[in-house]
Amino acid sequence: NFWALFDANFKRSYSNEMKKIKCQTKILWGKQDKLFPLKYATKFKQNIKNSEIIIVNGNHDWPILKPQEIMKYANTKTI
Repeated sequence: NFWALFDANFKRSYSNEMKKIKCQTKILWGKQDKLFPLKYATKFKQNIKNSEIIIVNGNHDWPILKPQEIMKYANTKTI
């Protein structure tokens, strides 16, 4: 059941929901993320007004493995 739900959500477009986001948004993305490649981050950026992408050195699990790293990006300006 997990993989069926995962697959259904993976194929669904969330662009309408993302367009409703009005606040400044930082999109933190792992450079080596094989589950969701960087092309998804660029789609997020296109749909979320006032957003920026911050590419970090890590894979899909980097926030779990290094939660303290997230705070480094709390007040940064990048892309």
